Amino acid sequence: LYRKYLASIPADLACDVMVWAYSGSYGVCVDLDEGSLINHAASKEANREAWELGDEKPNIIIDEETKLHIASVDINPGDELLMDYLSFDDDESYDLLGLGTW
Repeated sequence: LYRKYLASIPADLACDVMVWAYSGSYGVCVDLDEGSLINHAASKEANREAWELGDEKPNIIIDEETKLHIASVDINPGDELLMDYLSFDDDESYDLLGLGTW
């Protein structure tokens, strides 16, 4: 179904969908909402990407008890919203859904 969906939309939009998609035991999720306004910052060195500069830390985290996204510090108007993408990413689940692996 996901592949059919990707094939049914314009190629440039399909690329955006692929960039903002992630998966897990729940299926495939595509963030084309306000969540796509949150950028990545590693919460630990193992999650640091080669392109990351500086020592920015996430200001949004997943609360372990409620599983909700919450601010870890006060966020002021104009602050960049940062979250560790790898805190909710599950690369193996793409293969489970028949979408291949990264």
